[in-house]
Amino acid sequence: MNARQEFISHTKGKKVKCASSSFIDYATWKPNPKTVALLKTGYSKAELKYFLSKTDVTYSSGYGTQELYGFIWYEDGTWSERYEYDGSESWDYKSSPKIPATLC
Repeated sequence: MNARQEFISHTKGKKVKCASSSFIDYATWKPNPKTVALLKTGYSKAELKYFLSKTDVTYSSGYGTQELYGFIWYEDGTWSERYEYDGSESWDYKSSPKIPATLC
């Protein structure tokens, strides 16, 4: 799996506000500083290009330990985060649940 291609595919059709991603360094169990990619709010085309170049990494998203961590925030208030379940990892799109009528 290529992290850059996965990011592009996952965010297709959504307006990205900002994002972060990194690969874990298994020697320290902390984000590897060389792989940390940040896309700050108000980013330019050049900053987006740099973010995508930092995420242009091939990794195994199948069975094993989670390798890629990150968050994506969208202009509409929704977000995505990396998750791992049963040895497989992916982006998980999330939105706030509707407030029940009993609370309004």
